[in-house]
Amino acid sequence: MVRELDAYGHLNWTVGNEDWIACFDAVRTGDALAYQVVVDCVSGAFLDTLEAGTIAVSDTDKIENLKSLPDYWADICREHYAHSRKREHRVKVRDLARTRKQWAEHLDDLTCRRQS
Repeated sequence: MVRELDAYGHLNWTVGNEDWIACFDAVRTGDALAYQVVVDCVSGAFLDTLEAGTIAVSDTDKIENLKSLPDYWADICREHYAHSRKREHRVKVRDLARTRKQWAEHLDDLTCRRQS
């Protein structure tokens, strides 16, 4: 399943700033979801998968926790730039809200829990 993940390739769900972004992806295979978080830091000169795993679709608590990934990684970005006053180092609130909503909808679609 990990080969099907391409968080950095499609950049559909991202949080961060102009120097640092976390990208998310999830796919369903059978009764499980595989997910991936890739972080790209220009100033740190790295691009790496920092989190990945598999969750049973029936594990609703873990699926709900998976929905919090955008907030969790946005907080990590904020901590990294806590002492910076540069505008480009701020996490954009509207972008975070949009990513949070779209990521949750994607997970709901994968688990067939989407509300009409």
